Amino acid sequence: MKEQVEKLKQEIKAIYDVPELKNHQYVLHSILVHDGQAGSGHYYAYIYEWDSKIWRKYNDIHVTEVDAAEVMENSVGGMGQQSAYCLFYVDPNVIAKGNKLMRQYSMANETTDAYSDFIPEHLKDEVNKDNTKMMLEIVEYQISS
Repeated sequence: MKEQVEKLKQEIKAIYDVPELKNHQYVLHSILVHDGQAGSGHYYAYIYEWDSKIWRKYNDIHVTEVDAAEVMENSVGGMGQQSAYCLFYVDPNVIAKGNKLMRQYSMANETTDAYSDFIPEHLKDEVNKDNTKMMLEIVEYQISS
């Protein structure tokens, strides 16, 4: 069985040991964590702030600064009932350009950013329809209250 495990490890290593998968580096940006058991629990997020080089924990209305050790301990699992269920990686070159690539939404519901060129027009139309509907709901709510 040890030989089979070693053979599988080598096969897995070979799958990822191709130049095409090493051309572009990504860095960890945020982690969504589930604290609880299957079927119940609580979700929160850790997000790394590149400008200030700190991790923050977003847990409902509480936002706190945390150290990287806590982030990793609570994300790996095995230290309680919490573990990461979704990790987000970003291109460090995008981060280096700063907020220029952040999405900006105008009242005209037009998305203007560096990524919008890659979104098919029919999806942009769907997003704009949803944004228009949401804006109308906000106005209706403001009028009624």
